Amino acid sequence: MIRANTRTQARSAAGLSLGHLILAFLIRGLPAIFLALACVSASAQTIDEDDGEFDEGAGLPAENADSELVPNLGLSAPSYSGTGCPAGSAAVALSPDQRTLSILFDSYVARAGGETGEQRAVANCDLRIPFQVPEGYRVQVVKLDYRGYAFVPQGGRAAFITSVRALSTSGGEFGKDNAIRLKRRRVIQGPREKNFHLASRARGPKWSPCGQSFVLAADSELRAKQGKSEDGRFTETLATIDSLDAVSLPVQVSLRWKKCQKDGGPQPGPKPKPGKGKHF
Repeated sequence: MIRANTRTQARSAAGLSLGHLILAFLIRGLPAIFLALACVSASAQTIDEDDGEFDEGAGLPAENADSELVPNLGLSAPSYSGTGCPAGSAAVALSPDQRTLSILFDSYVARAGGETGEQRAVANCDLRIPFQVPEGYRVQVVKLDYRGYAFVPQGGRAAFITSVRALSTSGGEFGKDNAIRLKRRRVIQGPREKNFHLASRARGPKWSPCGQSFVLAADSELRAKQGKSEDGRFTETLATIDSLDAVSLPVQVSLRWKKCQKDGGPQPGPKPKPGKGKHF
């Protein structure tokens, strides 16, 4: 009887200790759980990325025919880095109508297999383009066009990924309502050998902050995976951005500029003169 009581007491003590441990764990763990949920919630509120696939071919035209000419718009020299854009190998230009930002690369190449001895290869380029925007104007990124060349043998693969964002001049992200963030990708399977044109329009494009200068960040990555012939030999895969055949049209970012007010509303039209109205 004494032995039975001892076992009962031990079980009760063990159950009590285990209950205390679980309770202590929950009390100590709840703040961390709430903190993690808060971070996820904040991230979901601040990040609004337009993510999707590139289409092959020119696709639909950019929706920027109504873009307005911005007086005294400034474009500073870009900075860039990466294995796909060594010093002196990239350039940017803005068209006279300010609707097309052109980017030229002459060393953006990923090569795997063959004499390289590498199964996979990655080339990348991180580009920063500063814009000086006068008061009363803002911009949308409405379409991306990238051109290149791919030689992909049987069993090989090439892939291109790009992300375009508008950052503040200090390098930080803008708020959710002014978060220009586009991300696109495309995989090219072998066998294939030809120039390619990857294009995609923005879905519900965001506006940059009214009258605020910004830095357009264009980060991209080009990947290559070697092929394998029927007799078991590993073969070379080659991919470039901007064609080996000197395609005249470069990489293009299509822009749409509009007048605005600081509160983000549309710019009001001229006030009608007294006694005069529209005549139809």
